[in-house]
Amino acid sequence: MKIFLSLIIVLLVSNVESKEISKLSLMYQELYRYAVSSKGLRQNDHQAQQYVREEILKNGKFTENKNLFEQLEEAYNLAKSKNYFHLNHKQSLNFAWKMVKRHGKMKSDTLYDQYKEAFDFAYSTIGLDLSIKPSMGFAKEFMLKNMKLRDLDLVDQYKDVYEFLRGKEGLNLNELESRKMAQTLIEQKAVLGRDLNLFKQYKMICDFVSSSPGLKLSHDESMEFAKKVIINRGYFRKAFDLYDQFDEAYDFAHAKKGLSLSKSASRNWAREFVMIHGHTTKIKYHEKVEEFFKFAYSTSGLDLNSVEAYDYANSFMANRGLASANRTDL
Repeated sequence: MKIFLSLIIVLLVSNVESKEISKLSLMYQELYRYAVSSKGLRQNDHQAQQYVREEILKNGKFTENKNLFEQLEEAYNLAKSKNYFHLNHKQSLNFAWKMVKRHGKMKSDTLYDQYKEAFDFAYSTIGLDLSIKPSMGFAKEFMLKNMKLRDLDLVDQYKDVYEFLRGKEGLNLNELESRKMAQTLIEQKAVLGRDLNLFKQYKMICDFVSSSPGLKLSHDESMEFAKKVIINRGYFRKAFDLYDQFDEAYDFAHAKKGLSLSKSASRNWAREFVMIHGHTTKIKYHEKVEEFFKFAYSTSGLDLNSVEAYDYANSFMANRGLASANRTDL
């Protein structure tokens, strides 16, 4: 009954598949082309379908600015469409539920509204159709995993998180739990401005550490906290290619105003930071792999041997939910 009712509502909402192609649909097309391509995995149709489905379930990303119900619809349409997975109603709905549980992002801005959005999705017959208590449990778990913070000063981001964790309309935790969890969530989810270099991002973190009364950290703990935030939430400016990204990461790691590491340690730090946060200028999957490989293999890049460069390229792709390459293609 639940599946039938949910299906009817999903169909009423979507009616026909959206004329505007979704992000999941684009991801399917890119992955499928790569899977069957002679420059990709060289798979047959059945293998490619299975591969694409696993990759999207593992690393799928929804179209931006959709709420959880709209994301459910997007995943359902992808699964049901004869142009994509062509699953039956029950399979499509199960696929959609899995996708939202794993990759859903709240559209709402404030943490309280995000929490309400997650609860409504869990409680609604359009969503998970849970009872009140399980819906509250789902909303709490979903929030801690997927909450998004506003682009504010870090002190205000911390205040937002702490007040949500402490508040009766939020998670209603005690003072110590709220403070510790707020620190962890800032480490994992802080927004470090827009289009700033690594030095400015790091200064933003250090200024927060020195001015926030809620952290209550020693000097060593403060430095460790700052390093964790920059590793987890640091980013490169979009205009930079991989070589520029590596140079910036190295300079930051080595400089006294940065991490003040040795040359060798700075190079290793930059290599890992690019692995986590680097981005490519290419669009097609096989071109992305080639760009990563060339960067890793080049003497002006990481200067790895061919086997190490291949492994680095594949790890780079995997970290971004992208396809891997055949060694013979590189």
